[in-house]
Amino acid sequence: MASHGISKCCALLALMAISALAVRAEEKLLCDFENDADMTLFEMKTGKPSDQHVTHGQKSLKILPGEYLTSWRMPKDWSAYDSLDIDVFVDGTEPVNGTILIGDQPWKDKGSNYWNRHNGTFNLKPGAGVLSIPVNGLFRGEAGSRNGDIHANIDSTQILRLDLGFNGKVTAIYLDNIRFTKETRPAGILAFDFGPESQTVFPGFSAISWNTVFGENGAKAGFKMKCGAPNRARDDTFPTRLYQDYVWFEENGNEFIAEAPNGKVHVWMVFDDCGYWGGETCHHHKRTVSANGKQVYVDDRGADGPNDYLYRFEKIEPKPGDSMWELYMKDLFKPVRFDAEVTDGKLRIQCAADAGWSTKVAAMIVYPDAGKTESEKWVTEIEERNKKEFDTRAAFMGPKPKALEIPADAKAKGFWFGVPTLEDTVTFVDAPGKSDGKLKRTGTLGQRMSFTFAVRPLKDFNSDVKLSATDLSGPAGKIPASNLDLRYIHHLTQRGFNDIAYTIMPMSIRRVDGSGLKLTKELTRQFWITLDIPADAKAGSYQGEVTLSAGELNIKVPLTVDVIGVALDDPDFNIGFLGAWSPRENGYYDLAKLMKQYGMNSFCGGPSIPFQGFDETGKPKLDFKACDDYFKQIRKAGITHPVYSYGGPGWVEGLSDGYEIGETGKNLMKQTGKSYGDILKIVWGEVKAHAEKENWLPIYYGQLDEPRAEEPAKLNLEYHKAYHDAVPWLKVGGFYSVDWKNTGPLEKTIQEIFRTMNWSGVNTHTQDDLDNAKKFGKELHIYNQGLDRYTFGVYCFAEMRKGLKGLMQWHTLAVSGYQWFDLDGREPDPGVINWGKSEVIPTLYAVRCCEGAFDLRLATTVWNLAEKKKGTPEATAAQEYLEGLNKQIGLNQHTPPKGFNEEEFHNTLMEHLTKLMK
Repeated sequence: MASHGISKCCALLALMAISALAVRAEEKLLCDFENDADMTLFEMKTGKPSDQHVTHGQKSLKILPGEYLTSWRMPKDWSAYDSLDIDVFVDGTEPVNGTILIGDQPWKDKGSNYWNRHNGTFNLKPGAGVLSIPVNGLFRGEAGSRNGDIHANIDSTQILRLDLGFNGKVTAIYLDNIRFTKETRPAGILAFDFGPESQTVFPGFSAISWNTVFGENGAKAGFKMKCGAPNRARDDTFPTRLYQDYVWFEENGNEFIAEAPNGKVHVWMVFDDCGYWGGETCHHHKRTVSANGKQVYVDDRGADGPNDYLYRFEKIEPKPGDSMWELYMKDLFKPVRFDAEVTDGKLRIQCAADAGWSTKVAAMIVYPDAGKTESEKWVTEIEERNKKEFDTRAAFMGPKPKALEIPADAKAKGFWFGVPTLEDTVTFVDAPGKSDGKLKRTGTLGQRMSFTFAVRPLKDFNSDVKLSATDLSGPAGKIPASNLDLRYIHHLTQRGFNDIAYTIMPMSIRRVDGSGLKLTKELTRQFWITLDIPADAKAGSYQGEVTLSAGELNIKVPLTVDVIGVALDDPDFNIGFLGAWSPRENGYYDLAKLMKQYGMNSFCGGPSIPFQGFDETGKPKLDFKACDDYFKQIRKAGITHPVYSYGGPGWVEGLSDGYEIGETGKNLMKQTGKSYGDILKIVWGEVKAHAEKENWLPIYYGQLDEPRAEEPAKLNLEYHKAYHDAVPWLKVGGFYSVDWKNTGPLEKTIQEIFRTMNWSGVNTHTQDDLDNAKKFGKELHIYNQGLDRYTFGVYCFAEMRKGLKGLMQWHTLAVSGYQWFDLDGREPDPGVINWGKSEVIPTLYAVRCCEGAFDLRLATTVWNLAEKKKGTPEATAAQEYLEGLNKQIGLNQHTPPKGFNEEEFHNTLMEHLTKLMK
């Protein structure tokens, strides 16, 4: 799903804002704002000449935040250079984030659309720096779906347009010395940047791609043979220009060969272990490097190696002011260094590992022993430049300290206690909430519900934090303390989809016991209490107490829950999260059980069905074992609604090339002499029979993912027509959006896909979608609407009332690179839950969506009970209230109606429920 429905206005390949070090470079000055002609290079609103922060000549260009510079007057041919560099000075204390647009002649010739230009972002830290725009590697569209229409990067010999946008809360930004730069490395050093053919090459390095073969076309460095497929070379787009891409070349005994002088040489090599997607992080127990037949490096990670990416940073909690490089990056991108003896003028390097995607080489430097001293200086410079580039791109965006009005009694006690709402985001720098707030709520039988409070220490409390609770007691009986889950909120880095500028935000909800948590001066700490009301509890009011202690600190917090003696209805609406996978046995049961506890009734993700052709009798060879086990696990966990397949479960692998028939389908037709439709009937007929026998849950198969170009959309349409005609009973659909008012060729194809598929999961949706779903007899579902209580609660109720069938939200366990560290990999990691080493760990997303899911169930229960008591004043009042909200919440309305409050909604429904029960 690329961005999985979350809107992206610019590509993931960010510009680099880096401070210059001593490099060997030639420069060509383009503009230094010294005269009137220079001032016409860009179309702009706020730009003025200035004598401040000048780096070349006597003047600079001063612009204000919000400025958008457009130039049609840049030189057309950039190809002789590595970068377009601009000296920048940010006058302020906050970073500046910006956008870039680059268009070339092919972009103009094809209509100047978004997907055929380059779209990027950058960050600038306060003070002096350099905005460096790479000349090569300028993909079209977005990084996740690059070059989908025009199948090549921006042509650096035909540049037509350059736009730069600047945003931030600063006084001004100064630009000067716009120039082209070309870097060279010192004589005698070999330097290679590994990546796809479209990669951004680090200055001074030579590009090596998956199909760079030694000796072909005069190549003095390359592979013994082409790598297995183009996807063996990938571009993560993070963390730096040199480290962000790689080639995985170990298959079939392949090796990297480079001409090198005889004698002793030194090698500096960097692996990229982060992964393009989560499944492509390194999973090895052991990997090795050999040079000219001699093993020179061993990385043995033992039994925990395959899941190292999940657990390595689990216990780290970043604080404002911490260096992300020191906490994470220097460990992830630690260079491998070794020596080799060259006797025949060639250096041969082989990599091996006991798991796929575990020997992905990002960069390599080779230098002779004779020039070691000078070469080491250059290697050190390269390392420092990459650290500087990362530190600049990974700009800390907050939270920043702010003035707080601390109550007098808090100053006297040495801590400030408060009760925030469940929806409040409480960062390290925030006030803890209302000082007179109470932990008191109303719930129903079997409901999971949350309570929260926070403490801002005004001094250090050096003892470990302890959190305990009593039983909840009342006239009707007891709810044991074991039904209370006592946790604190652990903070993690978070970034958006466009860059690695980050915030440190509350996210992971961890057990206090064994955490070693301490209350540190002026770092606000939030605690989260989850109560599971027993299904057999008696109606009534229950009171108990939660105690927080840390040395001399001791806070007793009363907790009250009023229980209404009714169990909630399950809505006729599927609700859950996209994607799930398990690194351990019975993991799907653990996940599904947790999802059920959190109010979800549907599931997504799981194993597919391997297909290995037909036997001699013409019967398809299908392996159902993993799917059978999967469905047993999630049924045991209590999932009863249909599930969604997005990368699994239950899809037959080996019938097509992704979302098109492709060469795989064509080859099957040739081998069998059957039509593609007949093959589908045979194979899926077998699946249907087996699924019914083994009591699988029904499956909505997702076989479309946000088409962005006409050609792949047409191939996908052909694919869906084949399924529609051959196996119309199979629930095949996909996740995308439809523009019914646009009559362009791409949009018309997407409209036809809507009419062909069994169901559609739409992101942006309008009345046109509902009308056309009704007209063509199709089911309409939604995806990626929001990760909050409002979305999973009243919003879903309103969507259900309007005829929608279900919500799937990105993502159960998203891990693009390393878990617990969000500045690597292909996209951010907005996982609703995380795999901990000893348990499944929820996030704030999970508990807030849980509150929403139970709001949805509560609204459904109130509506259903009102239907049974139709005509009574209580029923009329309840339905008028709910229908009034439905009318206030339009289709696709992601923000609550003015004045809406989630907890007030919950309490109002409880009042209606109580009246209806009487």
